[in-house]
Amino acid sequence: MPVAVPVPDATPPSVKTGNDGSELSPFRLTQPPTSDERVVSFLKEARQQPELVQFGVDAVSDVELYKFLIANAYNATTAITKLKSTLQWRATVDFATIPNDDFSDLDAMGKLYVLPGANRRGLTTVVWRAKLHFPDAPRLPHLMRYIAYTVHWRWRLGLASDRITVIFDLADVSQRNRDLEMVIELAKTFNAHFPECLDEFFMFPSSFLVSTLWSMVRPFLDKDTADKIILVSQPVFLTKCADLHDPSSIPERWGGNWAGEPVAAAEDVPLPPSAPASPTRMSFSGSGSGSPTSPTRAGSPSKKGGDNALGLD
Repeated sequence: MPVAVPVPDATPPSVKTGNDGSELSPFRLTQPPTSDERVVSFLKEARQQPELVQFGVDAVSDVELYKFLIANAYNATTAITKLKSTLQWRATVDFATIPNDDFSDLDAMGKLYVLPGANRRGLTTVVWRAKLHFPDAPRLPHLMRYIAYTVHWRWRLGLASDRITVIFDLADVSQRNRDLEMVIELAKTFNAHFPECLDEFFMFPSSFLVSTLWSMVRPFLDKDTADKIILVSQPVFLTKCADLHDPSSIPERWGGNWAGEPVAAAEDVPLPPSAPASPTRMSFSGSGSGSPTSPTRAGSPSKKGGDNALGLD
């Protein structure tokens, strides 16, 4: 019987340097326009508000602040309100400790992984294989933290772009893989707390089941986010994937020559035991009651799963 292997992390392209000898990121990164007075004024206001300072705005990058402004149509008042909500949520879920979590169990399942390097848009591509996922409500907060690490913390640690392309692979799924609770939790959390994180989202292969699932999830997303989610047939997806990625970054099953895709198969992945709910931790979205404490590893966040070091709108 095949054995599940740890998820290989994205391999950055060769390091490039600028004129001053400093390393240039292989990814296309968002940069707040310093020539735009609206942006400069908002960044200053956000960092000086006593209430936001109390909630830890100093730990938030200028890029993240700028994204809150973009997501709220440059309405600084609304952006500040949304930012305050996110800072409160981060404190509730111990967001800053996510890089220290032990995600080896989820690495081994292979249902979420990153394609090597940057795609042709200069962005990170994240793949979700739905056939390898099984609902496990008590451990949902642990999964959500894993997704937040993959989408947000890898960028903050220089391993990825701040905007991502998502491939939601629904090939060979069955009823036992269906997890509407997880999908809705994911949609609500990222829509509220990770603005301007999503570039494109491909969901394939299209089917009646996929369309039904999408109709249930769409109400939890704002229009701009929903418009980025594309339902396509498998042939159409394969064409788009080939246009977007170098063959060396495309898994062999999609016609590329990347052999590093996790080999875990649905029937080979043991379901981890569900941990009892802990009354000391809130659900990841902050809307539930108790949830299991995520396992953590001791020491600094310099290594997690397959990473050599240590976001949906």
